[in-house]
Amino acid sequence: DAQLPDTGFGLERERQLSPIFIAGTDYGTRASTLVEQGGDGALRLVELGFGAGGRASGRSAWHHRRGEGWRPGREG
Repeated sequence: DAQLPDTGFGLERERQLSPIFIAGTDYGTRASTLVEQGGDGALRLVELGFGAGGRASGRSAWHHRRGEGWRPGREG
């Protein structure tokens, strides 16, 4: 608790907001995105969606190669 910031919300709210992933019912992390560039310059974007309570709600993936634009892609 001593390492939490004092932003004026109170200790309980600071505890709820301090994790990297917040799994609250009324406030929380709703998406996590990974962007990766391969050695050939190709890009891959994978996004995970989350609903209330941190439950997984979806996953999408896209890839991009020079001259091709973004396309739905492989997730692996």
